[in-house]
Amino acid sequence: MKSTPPKLVSLVLASMLSTVTLADEPLSKFKVAVIKNTAGSSELVNGNYTSGLNKLKHAQKSSHHFEIDMGLCAANLKRYKFDQAEEACSKAINNIDTHAARSREGKFIKALALSNRGIVRYLQNNNFGALDDFTSALLLSDSRVIKDNLAYFKSTMHARTLGSETLEVTE
Repeated sequence: MKSTPPKLVSLVLASMLSTVTLADEPLSKFKVAVIKNTAGSSELVNGNYTSGLNKLKHAQKSSHHFEIDMGLCAANLKRYKFDQAEEACSKAINNIDTHAARSREGKFIKALALSNRGIVRYLQNNNFGALDDFTSALLLSDSRVIKDNLAYFKSTMHARTLGSETLEVTE
């Protein structure tokens, strides 16, 4: 991957930080992060996932790879295309270069990508992977979005555990 000069990355991430919005999944109570004012973001927020995905796929090559991957992650997650969503989330996480990942903004953006991937892994029944992603995200940022996603994940895991432990023993 071609490295972006550190000064430019900081400016890009700072502008993304101020324009993050949420698309709320009413059925699952998870909050999926979408970067506002990027290719397809308004469509994703408005629930037009196929249109948003098409805009992302046709985005110019000059677009920041992270923005495109984050959008593909959210679009595929909302379309229940979990394998593609996980791949895009992982690319988004990996596309934040080393310098940017050390800045406050970079940590926040990476945390949101980890949280999105945690949702994908949860929906794929990969609970260990989901817990790892949510925990890693929380270590990078104590954002309300990440805290809420982790809390919801834990509550569903607690409910599943309770349900599986209620065994009746008869003699």
